[in-house]
Amino acid sequence: MARQPKDVSLDKTMEWIFQTPGVPVPADRVRELTATVVRPAGGSFSIADWR
Repeated sequence: MARQPKDVSLDKTMEWIFQTPGVPVPADRVRELTATVVRPAGGSFSIADWR
């Protein structure tokens, strides 16, 4: 994945997220990463939590 731009607007950040090509990841690695996620109370995420 390309480097994320710094100090850009939320609109430009979202544009970057959707336009940057992803890379294949083995399913075992996805399971490993999702098992370590700390989920907030209520179980939902928001874009504001990313910053």
